Amino acid sequence: MSTRKSLAWSFSQQFGQVGLQFVGSIIVARLLTPGEMGIFALALAVSFVLSTLRSFGIVTYLIREEELTEDKIRTAFGIMIVLGGVLGLILLLSRGFVAELYDEPGMADVLLLLAIGYFISPIGQPAQGLLSREMRFDLLHHITLAMTVVTLGINIALALLGFSYMALAWGLLAGNVVQAVLLILAKPDHLRMTPSFSHWREVIRFGGYMTGIAIVGTFQSEGTKFLLGGFINPAAVALYDRAAQIPDLVRQSLFNPIARVFLPVFSKDIREGRSIGPGVLKLISANTVIVWPVFLSIGIISAPFIVLLFGENWRTAGEILPFLLIEGAIVASLPQPDQILIPHGRVKRLFKIRTTALVVNIVVTAVTASHSLELFANARPFMAMFFIALVIGSIHRYLSVDAKAVLREYGNSIVVALFCAPPALLFRLYGDQNLTILMLLGIIAGSAVLWLGGLIVTRNFLAGEILRSMKSGAKIFGLK
Repeated sequence: MSTRKSLAWSFSQQFGQVGLQFVGSIIVARLLTPGEMGIFALALAVSFVLSTLRSFGIVTYLIREEELTEDKIRTAFGIMIVLGGVLGLILLLSRGFVAELYDEPGMADVLLLLAIGYFISPIGQPAQGLLSREMRFDLLHHITLAMTVVTLGINIALALLGFSYMALAWGLLAGNVVQAVLLILAKPDHLRMTPSFSHWREVIRFGGYMTGIAIVGTFQSEGTKFLLGGFINPAAVALYDRAAQIPDLVRQSLFNPIARVFLPVFSKDIREGRSIGPGVLKLISANTVIVWPVFLSIGIISAPFIVLLFGENWRTAGEILPFLLIEGAIVASLPQPDQILIPHGRVKRLFKIRTTALVVNIVVTAVTASHSLELFANARPFMAMFFIALVIGSIHRYLSVDAKAVLREYGNSIVVALFCAPPALLFRLYGDQNLTILMLLGIIAGSAVLWLGGLIVTRNFLAGEILRSMKSGAKIFGLK
C-alpha cells in the first residue's frame, strides 16, 4: 500500500476511534454515576502501570527489524506470552490488596477482567506488528474500529442492564477478544505459531530500551503534574492540564496517525537502501504547515477560547496557553526522535535523549514551579528549544536532508501561518473579548480558507493532496 493511502487509513482510524469514544463517553456518563466510573478508572490506572511493561516495544521490533525471520517472529511471540502471563498473574494476585488499599471492593472484580485481558492480548500482537510492517493500514483500521464499536456497545448495553462499573470492564475485555480474533483472521498462519526463545537476547535488548523510553515518558508527563501540585497547589495542576489539553489534542490527532505510517515507511526505506530524506522533508513540512497556523490562531484568542469552552473559572489556563502553544510549535519543527532513531535501530540513543530531557525538565519545573505557575509556563518554550537542540545533535546525521531545504519549508510554513492569522487577529483587535460559538466557527472557517490559500501560494504538497481528495470525494458522491 502506498504512503498516501496508508496515511488516509491511519487518519481515518484516529478520528474514527476518537469520535466513537467521545460519543460513547457521553452516553456512558449519563448511565453511570461518577462514583461508579471512578472505581473503573482507579482499577484501569493500576493496570496502566503494568501495561507499559507488557508492550515491551515488541510490535515496534517486528516493524523495524532488518532481517526478520520466522524464528525472530516466534521469539517475539514467546516473549509476549511470557510477559502477558507474568503481568496478568501479578495483577490477578494483587487485586485483593489493591481493593483493600483503596477501600473499594469492586476494584477486585474489575482487576480480574483486566488481568484476563493480559493473557489474551499477546495472541494477536505479532500479527499487528507484521500488518504494520506490510503497510496494511486498511486492515488495522477495520480491526481497531471493530474493537472500539464492540467495546462501546458492550459498555452501553451492560450499563443499561444495571452492571454498573463492571459494564466498562466487560466491554474492555470483549474489545481485547475481538481484536485478537480479527488479527489472527488477518494472519491465519499465526494460529499455528509455536513460541520460541532462540533470539531472546536481541528482542530483550531492543524491548528493554523501548520500555525504558515509555517509562521515562510517563514520568515526564506525570512528574510535571506532581511537582506543580507539590510546589503550588492542586488547582495549578488542573489549570496546566486544561491548558495543555489543547496542544496535546492537536498533537495526538496529527502525530499519532503519521507516526504509525512513517515508522514502517522509514524502516522499509532503510532496509532497502533508500534515503529517508524526501520523507523527512515532507514530514517537517506537514508538521509545521499544520501546527504553526493552528497554534498561532489559537494563541491570539487563547483566553476567550478557554473561557468559551470551559468557563470563566479557567481563564488563567487561557493566559498560560500561549506559552504551551509556543512550546508545541517548537517541538513540531522537527520529526520526533522516535520517528528517526527507531527505524535506524538506535534505541539506546533515543533512551539517552528522553532521559536527559526528563532530568532537565524535572529540574526546571521544580525551580520555576517553586515561584509561580506563570514562571513555569514562561519557561516551557525554553525547555522546547533545549529539547530541539538535543534532538538535532542526536539525529542530524540520520535525517538525510539539506538544511537549506528545511529552512525553506520553515519559511513557507510561517507564510501560511500569517495567512491564517487575520480572522483571530480581527477578533482580538475589534471584538468585545466575549467569544461566542458563532464567532469561533467564523474564525475557524475563515482561517481554513486562508490556510488553503496559503498552501496554494507557497506551493505546499498538501495543497495537491487536498485537491486530489476533494476530486475523489466528488466522484464517490456522483458530483463529478
